[in-house]
Amino acid sequence: MSGLSALLSSSIGGYLPAAVKDAAGLCPKISDEVRHITWLSVERVFWPPNDVVRLMLVVGYTDGFQIWDLQDPAAVHEVCSKQDKAVAQARMLPMPVPSASKDPGAGGSDGDDRSLGITAAPLMAYVHKAAPALVRLFSLKQHDDVHLLRLTEAARTLQASRRFFAVGFARRVELYDALSFQALFSVDVSAAAGPSFALGQRWLAYNLPPQQPSSAPGPPGSGLAAGLGGSKQLQTAVMDGLRMIGQNAQRTLDNMLMPPPEGSEHQASAPSAARGGVVAVRDAANQRIIARFEDHTEPVEAMAWDPSGLQLVTAAALGHRVLVHRALLGAEHALVTHDADEGGLALGSVVFQHLYTLSRGYTPAVISDISVSDDGQLVAVSSAKGTSHVFRLPPLHSAAGLGRHRHLERGAVKLAPATPSASSCVG
Repeated sequence: MSGLSALLSSSIGGYLPAAVKDAAGLCPKISDEVRHITWLSVERVFWPPNDVVRLMLVVGYTDGFQIWDLQDPAAVHEVCSKQDKAVAQARMLPMPVPSASKDPGAGGSDGDDRSLGITAAPLMAYVHKAAPALVRLFSLKQHDDVHLLRLTEAARTLQASRRFFAVGFARRVELYDALSFQALFSVDVSAAAGPSFALGQRWLAYNLPPQQPSSAPGPPGSGLAAGLGGSKQLQTAVMDGLRMIGQNAQRTLDNMLMPPPEGSEHQASAPSAARGGVVAVRDAANQRIIARFEDHTEPVEAMAWDPSGLQLVTAAALGHRVLVHRALLGAEHALVTHDADEGGLALGSVVFQHLYTLSRGYTPAVISDISVSDDGQLVAVSSAKGTSHVFRLPPLHSAAGLGRHRHLERGAVKLAPATPSASSCVG
């Protein structure tokens, strides 16, 4: 909590309205002691009844939570508050999209259950620190909990779109319907310090568990002493080992300075030849994998979609590079797809192109969060060290914008943090 306390006192306290700071206990006389704050997030949500996008602040405490409306800086006001147990995490849920096959006004309890996401909106999902395997849905309309999700293990991450609600565990992601909150399906993901998945409006991106490469016994004399080939294998093994040692040392240092959340099972693993940087994109509506790519050499530990849901930002374990991929568009504005069986273009799998490489720095760091602005032009990458780097992406399909940056051998564009550098900014 010391890192969070420093974060609040050094940065956020200067931007929040005085009314919010006073209510949250951030007034100057006690600004150095904010240990009673356990969660803080600023979110944009679709607000009923007219689906207006509003800027909301969620503050969790050791004894409850508050929700503030920040849309009008001159009229900041508290939406609701509740005295409760310590809050570990919380997430405002956007107004779900009504299903054509479900009538929200249908009579009877069945109809109400199927459209809970609409009838009880606006909703907030939150988890008590003492009960991490229970996700509670709080209705701001009824000012009470209206639904309870009983999980088999501790929830580590909550994400929501207008169609789906996702709960992230240590090595798994489970998706729920945003209307009825009935479980749809789950997928296995790679264990990571942060959320190794990102839920978009329709697509779910996640880091596949490390896959061990197939190995067959070689012919006699094919060992490390078998000439030049063995020397190359030895060199590769040594480099992989040194990289893994550096990665584990950095994670150990970060965990000492910034302990992981309670219930986290993330820990350094032994050196392995398994490839852990494979990202899969699954269509949450039909549960089919539509794309798969591997541009990171280390496991992906943080990712986020831009508001369009077509551009994916990913960061690997060491945090040196942040990659930006985008689903390609065809001449007739239809997604370009790839047919793996035929080896050509066809309906089935979307092709994601690596567009940009964002250089965060040479010092390894655990990436704690990635945020994309509403227009998709700004990408903020925060680390467990308390620093944030902000990158400005060129306008899409702008040749002039791409010409100002150095092209990589792979065709992607390498970008440095926007000026002035945000390495000294905290957020």
